[in-house]
Amino acid sequence: MKKLSLILAITVLAIGAAFAQRTVTGTVTDAKGEALIGASVFVRGTTSGTVTEVDGTYSLSVPEDGNTLIISYTGFLTKEIPLTASSVYDIELAEGVLIDADVVVTAQGLRKDKKALGYAVTTVGEKAVQDRPLADVGRVLQGKVAGVNITSTSGATGTGTNITIRGYSSITGSNQPLFIVDGVPFNSNTNSRGGFTSGGQSASSRFLDIDPNNIESVSVLKGLAATVTYGDQGRNGVILITTKNGSKGDRKAEISVTQSYFTNTANLPEYQNDYVGGFQQNLGYFFSNWGPTIEEAKIYPSQNTNSALTTHPYAFLSNPGLRAAMADYVASVSPYEMQVFPDNVKDFFRTGAISNTSLNISGGGQNVSYNVSAGYLEEQGYIQNNDLTKLNLGLGLNAKLNNKLSINTSFLFANTDQQSPPLSSGQGNNANDFPSVLANVLYTPRQVDLNGWPYESPVDGSSVYFRSGNDIPNPRWILENYKPLV
Repeated sequence: MKKLSLILAITVLAIGAAFAQRTVTGTVTDAKGEALIGASVFVRGTTSGTVTEVDGTYSLSVPEDGNTLIISYTGFLTKEIPLTASSVYDIELAEGVLIDADVVVTAQGLRKDKKALGYAVTTVGEKAVQDRPLADVGRVLQGKVAGVNITSTSGATGTGTNITIRGYSSITGSNQPLFIVDGVPFNSNTNSRGGFTSGGQSASSRFLDIDPNNIESVSVLKGLAATVTYGDQGRNGVILITTKNGSKGDRKAEISVTQSYFTNTANLPEYQNDYVGGFQQNLGYFFSNWGPTIEEAKIYPSQNTNSALTTHPYAFLSNPGLRAAMADYVASVSPYEMQVFPDNVKDFFRTGAISNTSLNISGGGQNVSYNVSAGYLEEQGYIQNNDLTKLNLGLGLNAKLNNKLSINTSFLFANTDQQSPPLSSGQGNNANDFPSVLANVLYTPRQVDLNGWPYESPVDGSSVYFRSGNDIPNPRWILENYKPLV
């Protein structure tokens, strides 16, 4: 009797389990009705799942608490289907435009599974690019790709960016990688001024024209197998950029507007305001701050008779003509008393504004899709006369006429206007090769009123500065006279 009761209990449990679960079947296809082999089908919140057969069919046991089917396939948008009383669910998946984390764009714009590649490739997505409010795509990628060294030649707006992948490969030739934008090679060379040892700066290359707001993904190809497709041009690596205008696939209709505003300030050292210009505690208008304090100079017997304490430095100009030209100004500030100007370097710089506006319109269906983009950037550098204005327009149209013929178009227009003062390195008393607005300004002695004293001769307009030999160009004079012709 006990054995019979046990058998009956097991039978009841089995019947209850059978009623608690049910089986659903169906077929997974693409928009053309072709079967998708190996598509994933599973019940949300459970461990119940399967993959489709060679004919796209599937059969799946659904637990009692299962209420949603999730179907996914590489290159297609994931679809969720609410479960009803029906037992048959035929599902059609649409091609997706978003790049999955395991799918990358490789040579010639082909998309492949990352695990199937035999070479190194790194992908940076749309959000990671848009989170950096920078005009230069090279600087946007800084710190985001392992093995890629990105350095800026200067912090000034619009100046050059040097990009190397896995170190330098040439001593005399270019080490810049090849840029491919929507399948089209892009010039990434920079216009260098001066040599490396003389502190030459470089202007940005043409990838300054690319709008970061219009980038869908960036793939960096590092291995030889990845770059061999592009021949000698790809020897330093390849950076593949897919814009929203050049991407393919079904697009949902949407309009997005992005507006950002940031400030641009110079990162200056902390200056002391006790010791003034001089050398070995001797007061004078040297290009340094190694003199005594003004209070010390007034009481030390060796310094308290120094005429620099009571005479404007323009009165000591060794050029007779320039000294005569500045005589009226010297007389206007006499009697003169030396003082410290604590913000003489700080006030030379400004707080720049960066305003970035972008508009993106997309839509279409499975066979025809479009994308229209517009971007406008205004960037002020932290130096006067250092500005960047950029207008970007983009249009992408993809049409699939039949199974063997499709049309993919991508149009990009850029109008970039950059203004920058001359830049070069300095070693403490002047620029190395040509006038530079930054080579001298940071060494300005504390008793020099950089922003208040005249910077040019009223006679011939030449530069005038605090040293008696007038052998250092005034930074303000450089800003005023080294401007592009308009």
